[in-house]
Amino acid sequence: MKKILIALLSIICLIGFSGKVSAADKTSLVLSQSFDTSQIPKEVTVGTSGKFSAPYKGDTKSYDLNIETIFSVSADESSILSVLPNGEWQALKPGTVELGYTFKIPQASLDKYPDLEISIQEVCIYSIGHL
Repeated sequence: MKKILIALLSIICLIGFSGKVSAADKTSLVLSQSFDTSQIPKEVTVGTSGKFSAPYKGDTKSYDLNIETIFSVSADESSILSVLPNGEWQALKPGTVELGYTFKIPQASLDKYPDLEISIQEVCIYSIGHL
């Protein structure tokens, strides 16, 4: 039963969710959680600081949207690595953290396209330990 429940939860999470456009005069754009993470270091040295960069790389269908990447670590991990939403970080003590990132679209970008309905495709990754 436990394996079935876990499999079901995994399937539900991987499907994702996105809104539907109901107005005929609106154009729909679905944005996914897609980033270029090639510039994020795998390790940093205690006492150093810097700024993470993970530009949005999803398909914006030629719309000029100023998409900003937002970074975070959990509250428990913030004593190891301090991270501001804009990506500025400082390594405080040895340890391992899971860096989270998502994006936001500033209102000024949204205002340029009043007839554009944007949906965000949510992605849920469910990690399974020993069964």
